[in-house]
Amino acid sequence: VPLTKELTIRDRYKIQEQVNFFEVTKLNRLGKGYDIKLTRPQSYRHLLSIISHYTGYLEGIVGRKLQIHEVAEEWYNRIFLPFAEGAYLDDILEKYPNRTTGDLYVWIQMNWEEVKDSLGDRISFLAKPVPVVEQETQGLGLTYAPGIVRSIKRQYIRAHIGLVVTCVVLNIAPNGELSIAIVKRKYHPFEDYWSLPIAMLSENETRYDAARRCVRHALGIHGRLGFVQYKTFDNVDRTPYGRMIAFGMLGIHYGESMRMSAGGIASEVKLVDLGHDIELVYDHNQILSEAFEFIHRTSSSFSFITEVFPDNIPLKYVKKVYEKIERLKLRTK
Repeated sequence: VPLTKELTIRDRYKIQEQVNFFEVTKLNRLGKGYDIKLTRPQSYRHLLSIISHYTGYLEGIVGRKLQIHEVAEEWYNRIFLPFAEGAYLDDILEKYPNRTTGDLYVWIQMNWEEVKDSLGDRISFLAKPVPVVEQETQGLGLTYAPGIVRSIKRQYIRAHIGLVVTCVVLNIAPNGELSIAIVKRKYHPFEDYWSLPIAMLSENETRYDAARRCVRHALGIHGRLGFVQYKTFDNVDRTPYGRMIAFGMLGIHYGESMRMSAGGIASEVKLVDLGHDIELVYDHNQILSEAFEFIHRTSSSFSFITEVFPDNIPLKYVKKVYEKIERLKLRTK
């Protein structure tokens, strides 16, 4: 960790806390994504205490002494990752731009009694904290905030199974070029990974409403974009952070360059040419491939063409879409 003259005593203390945390847990040796970022004073000490108590909990199960670094990866994958993905999908951190997923996790642990009082018994195992030492709450630099709890309740504490929309947005340029919209994730631990736009369903919306909200928020597309659900992805292990069922939603845009602007959970958005090889997170490459397969199967369906393709698109471009996807299928066989 570089030390410079510009660092304050507080900065040096935080760096020392961080160094101590990773020396004990060894999480930073596991690769990209494991270097948990915390901004509040003493947060690394609080987090180490949480993992230490989780270690004690597992020792009671396995019947032997465990080192914290043996348990840290287990804690990260089974507890922190599901939590982080819930915060990511609900876009909670947009309300607190100077805080991180780790800050939010520590805040909830240290405010657990207030959170529990607000939620009653509707708490899943993944969100329930292991015991922590009673200490003064550092928080998010805020007093206890019921708004955070409402977001948590709605998205990842109340339900054991998550429902998300994963959107494939196909752009057809006036010259016939075809491209797909993808987003670069903004927040740790998924920072800088490319994915299809995704959003978790709220209680009061359909999957079609969620898809339109998803592209409006992540891609900055505010025009009317029709969607059709082409498949449900429900493999038990499709994500590393718990049970998550995804509705594959296909939308097609035609016209001048689609105006997009990164927002919410996305730090960057871009269009990639259809057929361009790009590695996406989780099973998103499969979800994209299944969208192409769906379009190929419906090539003779007039109702599908009228439902999904924009009204202003010339039929020659509809034909070009099917021809391009047919070539992609032949190439991948």
